[in-house]
Amino acid sequence: MTLGERIKKVRKALDLTQREFGERIAMRQNSVAQVEMGRGTSDQTIFAICREFNVNENWLRTGEGGEAAMFVQRSRDDELSAFVDELMHEQPQDFRRRLVTALSRLKPEQWDALEAVALSLMDDPGPSGGDSEPSQKTKLYIAARDGSRIETEVDGDLTLPEEDTPFPR
Repeated sequence: MTLGERIKKVRKALDLTQREFGERIAMRQNSVAQVEMGRGTSDQTIFAICREFNVNENWLRTGEGGEAAMFVQRSRDDELSAFVDELMHEQPQDFRRRLVTALSRLKPEQWDALEAVALSLMDDPGPSGGDSEPSQKTKLYIAARDGSRIETEVDGDLTLPEEDTPFPR
């Protein structure tokens, strides 16, 4: 397999078009097509691909290790760091960015409540049912920007009450 074929394999593994792939490494679609055909692959392009897509540089250059060696294995901390870095490049109105921003503002007791909700959702047997005992109900309070509060009980199903109640100050 040639270098160009390996670059194409990376792009396909990431399920990206040539245009999307190129945007992430500051290349035009026609330049990506040329690189995939084996024309004009610079060290700068190789470094950009490896950095942006977490590709094993040795595999990209030589094919050593087969397809299993295509990507560098990252620690959970590295994955989290890359995710946050990616979010910082998103538009402010992007849901993922707004969600992480909201999470970053939680107080310790709110993290405890969120953990309880997450644990109750994980205990939920889901639509297939199950023989396990129903999970314990957890009260969830969500503060809105306008000062109102939404209160609900969670037992694996998030349902919101019909009316907001004033949030105590």
